[in-house]
Amino acid sequence: MSSSNFSDIINTLKPDLLLYDLFQPWSAALASSLEFTHGHAAFPYRAIYLRDYERINRNFRSIIKDGGDDFAFGNYKQSCDIVWMNSCRAIEEIMQWLSQKNQFSTVFISFGSENYLSKEQIEETARGLELCDVNFIWVVRFPVGNTTRIEETLPEGFLDRVKERGIIVQDWAPQAKILAHQSMGGFVGHCGWSSIVESIYFGVPVIAMPLKLDQPLNASLMVEHGAAIEVVRNDGGRFDGDKVAKAIKMLVLEKTGEGMRSKAIELSEQ
Repeated sequence: MSSSNFSDIINTLKPDLLLYDLFQPWSAALASSLEFTHGHAAFPYRAIYLRDYERINRNFRSIIKDGGDDFAFGNYKQSCDIVWMNSCRAIEEIMQWLSQKNQFSTVFISFGSENYLSKEQIEETARGLELCDVNFIWVVRFPVGNTTRIEETLPEGFLDRVKERGIIVQDWAPQAKILAHQSMGGFVGHCGWSSIVESIYFGVPVIAMPLKLDQPLNASLMVEHGAAIEVVRNDGGRFDGDKVAKAIKMLVLEKTGEGMRSKAIELSEQ
């Protein structure tokens, strides 16, 4: 939708450098036509190329604007000197940490990419984690433009008290890799359908903390199948740290968790 205005933007701003996503090939094409780039580096390297048979059925024209037959590597050819790729350092650090934990001893906590806990909800979740004494990886997200630091939303001293058994990540974590790890004992989350599907796929039982929309029904569905336990809110609709801790203990530390894990694995095999 922005491609039609892009040349005006470039002409007005006259930036020194354009960084564009792989899925906006039109941006590189327009910048090149405006003599925005200055010479082309020899890229890709000789070792990076597509074989003839790999080019078959790779026509992106129908779904990507200006996505031609050479979509994947055509972008690289139009780039000047630099191609940025996602780093895997954070992933490897998390996976290395997980490998030191016992089987089923860790919970993954994430409320998806479009849900944001209030300060009170974050505090109660943190209190529950502290009370239940299990290992955890917790992804904390804030709305775009919110400059709040994680430390400002957590109970005082929480990070120091849990540093040996918990990792808190802001914005993003490799969810699929984490859920697939043998140390995973449960997935604490909002029960969005994509997360439910991933938990089923990897056979990980759920600690349900639904927030809105279809999430309460999804949570009920998993509970009905025996593959989840729900953290029921109090009469005021608020999460309580004691109930969060109780649910995590039942799944990870007590015998009731064995049945839920069996049901989750059973679902994953269907």
